[in-house]
Amino acid sequence: MTKKFKSYVLNLSGIFLIYIVIAALISAEMINKYYIGILVSIGINIIMTVSLNLTTGFLGELALG
Repeated sequence: MTKKFKSYVLNLSGIFLIYIVIAALISAEMINKYYIGILVSIGINIIMTVSLNLTTGFLGELALG
């Protein structure tokens, strides 16, 4: 395996592990609704940041208005 592929696998497994831990904590009701709302806001901001990064970096478009 190449070094880049190992890095991708390590990142993907780390993200998956974090997702499993958060899902388990939510299903066990160890995280209250306030923190769930914060996690949802963080997730939405991550999605918007990645899409803006793809739009400006990969596609080369910067017409925001």
